[in-house]
Amino acid sequence: MKKTILITDSLFIFPEHEEILVSKGFDVERLDKPAASEEELCDAIRGKHGYILGGIEQVTSNVIDAADSLEAISFTGSGYAEFIPAHASATQKGIAISAAIGGNASAVAEYTIALLLSMARRIPMMTAKGGASFYVAPSLQELTLGIVGFGHIGKKVAQLAEQLGIKVIAYSRTDFGNDAGVQLVSLDDLLKQSDVISLHVSKTHGTNVFGVEELGKMKDGAILLNTAFPHAVDATALHAELLKKRILSAFDAPAEGDFSDVPIGYYIASNSQTAFNTGGANKTISDRVTNSIVNLLSTGDDTDLVNPEYRTFRNKS
Repeated sequence: MKKTILITDSLFIFPEHEEILVSKGFDVERLDKPAASEEELCDAIRGKHGYILGGIEQVTSNVIDAADSLEAISFTGSGYAEFIPAHASATQKGIAISAAIGGNASAVAEYTIALLLSMARRIPMMTAKGGASFYVAPSLQELTLGIVGFGHIGKKVAQLAEQLGIKVIAYSRTDFGNDAGVQLVSLDDLLKQSDVISLHVSKTHGTNVFGVEELGKMKDGAILLNTAFPHAVDATALHAELLKKRILSAFDAPAEGDFSDVPIGYYIASNSQTAFNTGGANKTISDRVTNSIVNLLSTGDDTDLVNPEYRTFRNKS
C-alpha cells in the first residue's frame, strides 16, 4: 500500500515538489488552507503517513491523537515548537519531526533590518496622520544593535547591520559558536548598551523571555524589534513602557492585547507573521522539507530531524 502525505496551505511545496513525491511512490493530498482548524486537521490527518506543515495551523494533542498512521511531520520553518505545541506528544507516539532550521534566515534578517531602519528614522511616526513632522535621527554609525539569540538568523542580522556601519553586540544562552566575530556580552550589559535590541529566540526558550525586568533595563528611547514570536515579550509590560513613550517597538505579528492607545509611531506590527516570506526562502524550504519527508518515511532519518528520541518510543510500539 502506498503511503500518503498531507500538505497544508499552498505557500510551500510547488507542483515540482509534488511530482518528486509522486515519483518516489507516495500519494499526495492537500488541505489548501493556511490556518486549518483543529477539527479540519483531525479529519485530514487520519490515514496519513507523512505531513508537511505548510500553514500556520496548530498541531495540538487532539490532532496527534487523531493521527492513526502518522510517521513523520516536516515543518516548513525553524520554530516548529510554536506550530507543533504537541511536539512532545508526537515524539512519545513515535512520530519523527523535521524542521527547515535556518532555511528562512536571510529573509527574516532582511525584514529585521527593514524594521530597524524604519523605526530608527521614525518613519511610522513621520508618515502617519497626526504624527511628528520633525525628528533628528541618529546616523546608523551612532547606533549599537544588541542581538538576543545568536543562531542562524541572529548571525545574518549581525552581518547585514555591520555592513551598514552599525555596531553589533550579542547575547546567547546557547553556544552556537561565534564565527561571525561579534562581541558576545551578558544580557545585562546588552540591555544597558543597546540603542536597538533584536530578539531571535525560539519558543523552546519559553514565553516572556523579555519581561518587566528586561524592558525596564533598556535605555530611554531604545527600540525593541521582535521577529521571533509574539509571546517572546511580555505584552502587558511592553504596553506599559510604550504608553510612557520610554521605548519603541516593532513586531512581526501583533503582540497580544490592544495597543491602539499607544502613541503614534511607538509601536508597529505586521498583521501576521511575514518576515520569512520571500520567494527564494520559500523555494529553499520547499526543497528541504520535500527531501526530509521522503527520507523520514523511507529510512526514518534525516539531517533536519529535531527529535531523534522518537525512535525510542517507536521501537516500543
